[in-house]
Amino acid sequence: MKRSINLIILIIFPIITFAQTYSGNVLNEKKEPLEFVNIGIVGKDIGTVSDVNGHYNINVGSEFDNDSIRFSYTGYTPVSIKMADFKKQPHLISLKPQVFNLSEVVIKPIRVKEKKLGNNFKVFFQAGFMDNKKGYEMGVLLKIKKRAILHNVSIKVTKCTYDSLCFRLNVYKEAGKNNFVNVLRDPIYIYSKAPKGSFTLSSKLTDNKLDNIVVEGNTLVTMEFIKDLGKGQLYLASGMNRIHILLQKNKSGKMEKSTSKTSLKC
Repeated sequence: MKRSINLIILIIFPIITFAQTYSGNVLNEKKEPLEFVNIGIVGKDIGTVSDVNGHYNINVGSEFDNDSIRFSYTGYTPVSIKMADFKKQPHLISLKPQVFNLSEVVIKPIRVKEKKLGNNFKVFFQAGFMDNKKGYEMGVLLKIKKRAILHNVSIKVTKCTYDSLCFRLNVYKEAGKNNFVNVLRDPIYIYSKAPKGSFTLSSKLTDNKLDNIVVEGNTLVTMEFIKDLGKGQLYLASGMNRIHILLQKNKSGKMEKSTSKTSLKC
C-alpha cells in the first residue's frame, strides 16, 4: 500500500513598506509663500517645517495612509487631510487667517507687579537638542496662579556649536493632559549669532508689533527648530529637581516629559 504524502509549503513574504518623499508649497490667502509652516502626521513623530519660500519635503510610508497630515501656522486655521487623499491631489496647500472673536472688555485700574518665572541655575547640568531637526521643540511648563502678561524670555545656553541660531518661540496653554493650544496670534522668531562659550538669549515680548501675551494657569513656553543649521548641538542649562521640560518632535506629535528642567525664564 502506497501512501501519498502532500507537503504544504508556506512561503512567508515579509511586508515591507517604503517611505516616499512628497514635495509641495504652502501659500497664504494672497497666494504668497508661508515660511516655517509645521507639517506632520497627526499623533506620530513624523514631520517637518517648510522653508522661507514655503516649500516642503516630507517622507511618509504607506502604513500611514489612514492617518492625516496636518499643516499648521501661528495665526492661521490648520488644514488636515487624510494621507491617502493627500497622495492623489496636488501638494499645493493654502492656509487662511484664523478669525479671533473678541469678548467685551471692562477696563479697570490695577496695580501691576513684575515677577520672574521659570528656572535659573548657578550649578547646572546640560540638556537640549542633540540633533538639528526641523520641528523639534523643547520648553518649560510654568504654573501661573494669576493672570499675567509675558514681558521677556531669557534662555541660558551652555554650549552651542552653530555659528548662529534661528528658532521660533511658542507659548501654549494647557487644554488637557498632554494637550496644549498655542495662544499666539503671530509667530515670534529669534535670530542670534552664537558667541563662544555660554551666553544668554533674550527676547522682549511687549513689543509694539506684538499683542500682549496674556497667560494664566499651566503655560508652556518653548523654543522650536525651524531651519536647517547644519550639523551641530545646542545645550541649555538644566537641573534635575522636577519634571518641567516637555519635548515634541513635531507639532502633530505628542508632548513627552523629560526628567530635568531647563533654565528658561519669563
